[in-house]
Amino acid sequence: MTQLEEVEKKCILCGKESKQIVVISTNTVGSPDLDTRPPEMKRSTLPYWIEFCPECGFCAPDISEAPPEAAEIVRSEAYQQQLHNPEFPALANKFLCLSLILEKIGVYVGAGWCSVHAAWACDDTYPSRIPKIEPYYTLKTDIIRILKFLLTKGRREGLDWETVEKVAGAFEALKYFNKTAKEIREAIREGRADGELMGRIIGVLRLLVDNMDFFPLDALPSLSDWTRLDILKEVEEWEKMEKEKECLSEDPFAHKREAAVKCRIRAANMFLKAREHDQNFSDKPGKVESVIVDLLRRAGQFDQALKICEEGLKKNPEGITKHILLFQKKLIAKQDVSRYTVDEAIGIVEYK
Repeated sequence: MTQLEEVEKKCILCGKESKQIVVISTNTVGSPDLDTRPPEMKRSTLPYWIEFCPECGFCAPDISEAPPEAAEIVRSEAYQQQLHNPEFPALANKFLCLSLILEKIGVYVGAGWCSVHAAWACDDTYPSRIPKIEPYYTLKTDIIRILKFLLTKGRREGLDWETVEKVAGAFEALKYFNKTAKEIREAIREGRADGELMGRIIGVLRLLVDNMDFFPLDALPSLSDWTRLDILKEVEEWEKMEKEKECLSEDPFAHKREAAVKCRIRAANMFLKAREHDQNFSDKPGKVESVIVDLLRRAGQFDQALKICEEGLKKNPEGITKHILLFQKKLIAKQDVSRYTVDEAIGIVEYK
């Protein structure tokens, strides 16, 4: 079983103390994925593999330790933008921020693994769900659409407060956020509608995106009530004009899948760069290539995946690694981007 412990940690960069959760013990039962992700129960400990300082935004396995260059990197615009990037789940952003630090200091293998972990965090936002709660994720997609609309349209054109009033209607529909809706309307009525209020609205939307998985279903509106909202009509019109169709595709998780793809491509690039700098994470022939192939295949980069797969096979791998690479060739031929386990690759479990 998994045992967790809450501890006080002082951030080495800013000196702020915060509560962090560490994994004391865990276990695994079953086969790991081809990209090495462990089975349960260790699989579910992913959120505790990285610590986060709420004061300065430092992300690390242990925020009480840091390389000398970390402070400057954390203050950089690139780091802060990644930390708050709405295209990725909050957990993925934390792993990607750590990946940026490690890349900057030349630890490419570590940067690669952090990007892999970010992909896993993205994967966990669109698992297979029973049909009755599918609307739950449609709602989450819509909230991301509203957030993107406010951020992008707001930066380009500015936002009128009639639109913000429609956002308040969405908060009311979400039931637990009636107080936020009331505060928005009071601010507009009293002439306090300014950039600070817009920042708070965006903050609440990001909070919703990051924590939607933990909300009880009875806190959410019915789809029929939700889809009638005026703000969604405005967002849809804006998307049509901008030709931004990704959130309106038949796949309600398209944006999350794309986030995972970006993480996997970054991870593959970091591992390839590590290979160039003799920083391989394994000395076993073909082992590094077997992981890179899985990342590229699941990202839909079939030509490059096949090339790396052939490179791995030329190294005359043995045992499980050889089975995995041959299995990957079959999947690439089928243009299959699905997740598979080691047991499926070596034939212990039949794959479809």
